[in-house]
Amino acid sequence: MSQKEREAWRRDLEAVEGIEEIPLSDREKEAVTHILNNNLSDEERKRGVVSKAVGDYYYTFRNRGFNSYEFIDRQPID
Repeated sequence: MSQKEREAWRRDLEAVEGIEEIPLSDREKEAVTHILNNNLSDEERKRGVVSKAVGDYYYTFRNRGFNSYEFIDRQPID
């Protein structure tokens, strides 16, 4: 990751600082994490905060790196 990309990633994380992680069941968290690990684009992996549709929900999460996501929002897909 370039210096410019690292700075953008850091700014993304600072923008959601203080927002607490939402509780997800272990089963749901594992399932969504598995899907994210296999389906995030290279561009999404460079972002500090990502929103992604998985199943019936849009998940917004802090991207701390591969297999390390902090879920901060979950909204049903209408």
